[in-house]
Amino acid sequence: GQAAFGIDFQFQSSSTAATTTTANAIKFLFKELDARIRNPVRSFMIFLPSQFQFWRSRRIVRDLLLEVIRSRRDTLMERKTQTGAGAEMNEHEPDGTSQDVTLLDLLLQGEDEAGESMTLSLILDNCMTFLVAGHDTTAHTLSWCMYMIATRPDVE
Repeated sequence: GQAAFGIDFQFQSSSTAATTTTANAIKFLFKELDARIRNPVRSFMIFLPSQFQFWRSRRIVRDLLLEVIRSRRDTLMERKTQTGAGAEMNEHEPDGTSQDVTLLDLLLQGEDEAGESMTLSLILDNCMTFLVAGHDTTAHTLSWCMYMIATRPDVE
């Protein structure tokens, strides 16, 4: 969460009801997306209980991301007014301290060829994609690494 969104979601260290609900929603989304990849027809079975839970979980994660996006956007706008209207964000705070530029910062500052900023909906969709793809890619990479190590006794 830190590199992509500039915050630590604290899913593992916090046990508040909201954190647990969000962590469970994310876990269910990954499980359901995996099931849909294995059986695409499952997406069209709209009366399955898992469909209702899927949409509920998706809404929980989207609401969390919307809150993060709005908070980060407000922080960037505040920083921009402090440093000057035309100032671009860089890797240093106005006081000279280092500040990491996140993926979300780049999305919020992104413009198309016509100079138009990305819509909130587009930023949210990109964040959802990044969240899911990042998890899936990491899991597959670790699985393949373990497989490759297991097939090579000399490396084990």
